[in-house]
Amino acid sequence: MIRIAIANRTPRKVLIHHSDRGGQYAGKNYRSVLRRACIKQSMSLANNCYDNASMESRFGTLTNELEIDEYKTMRSATKDLSEYVGYYSAERKNRRSTI
Repeated sequence: MIRIAIANRTPRKVLIHHSDRGGQYAGKNYRSVLRRACIKQSMSLANNCYDNASMESRFGTLTNELEIDEYKTMRSATKDLSEYVGYYSAERKNRRSTI
């Protein structure tokens, strides 16, 4: 999957791939693919389940509020996600601070 994502997205030169310490991300082949694509790998700290908690929380909020299921096209997914991030960054935060 990572090879397909890299081929389809042609990531910018400065890209960081953050993950937990799962075997699929720590494996030699996976790390080699990232290295060849000049993607810097970042992993959560060993034995620290709270290391990635902030990002997990944000992703959970995103998937719950967007009710992500499956998109028919990348264009529609990008549009929905972009609109949500704009809403989350501006309107949602402001509304919560006035409650």
